[in-house]
Amino acid sequence: MAGAFEVEGQGLGGADFNTWSDPEAMHRVLMTGVRPRLVPLDATSQVMLPRAAFEAAARVTEFALTQRLCRAVGPYMDLHASTWGGDGCRPHDAVAASAALWPELFGFEPACVALDPDRQGRLVRRDGPHNAEVCVRIDADEVTRRLSDLLLA
Repeated sequence: MAGAFEVEGQGLGGADFNTWSDPEAMHRVLMTGVRPRLVPLDATSQVMLPRAAFEAAARVTEFALTQRLCRAVGPYMDLHASTWGGDGCRPHDAVAASAALWPELFGFEPACVALDPDRQGRLVRRDGPHNAEVCVRIDADEVTRRLSDLLLA
């Protein structure tokens, strides 16, 4: 989970929180030749788990972990509603992990990615040798369905 290209992240200057928190680490990763697969906020923000799904799961489950998750997620959903809109949460990190679980639901393209020198942690695409693969397509409906099944079924 890294990057925010067309959307604004919550880090100062519009960066995603992860890259904003440690831009030096991101710079090292991009410069090592590893070619990471980045799933930016542009992709992850397309998936929203609705509050109603959590409430329904809380009513029917006997699993303590699901009950705890349903109680704990309320403030997270409130923050997401004020930030992203809608009535639910956008599980950014879980969506990024989903790219490894279900690669057929994601499309990546090679890119040259660098840190914007004027905005801490903000990634930009530029001309140059490819040093990463960036997610540019996501089947958001199917990712939502599968994550809901895993977390709330």
